[in-house]
Amino acid sequence: MIVEGGPTTMSAFIGEHLVDEFTIYLAPKLLGGWRLGITQIGVTNIAGAHEMTIEELYRIGEDVFIGATPKRGPRPHRSVEAI
Repeated sequence: MIVEGGPTTMSAFIGEHLVDEFTIYLAPKLLGGWRLGITQIGVTNIAGAHEMTIEELYRIGEDVFIGATPKRGPRPHRSVEAI
């Protein structure tokens, strides 16, 4: 399944450890302001950061493509609510 969305959607999937692969395009441009690519994902310090393994890395013109997978550690306990 492919999930494409804004900061709220992406943050929800990342925060719940539901992402198997990241496709990242990095352009050599800086934007200022309050807009972020992701918002809160349950990380409060560098020790709790979601680590990734870079599987692919190459240039497309001036941009950079990064294909990465999450390094798997213990998944946080999540309670499941009955519908």
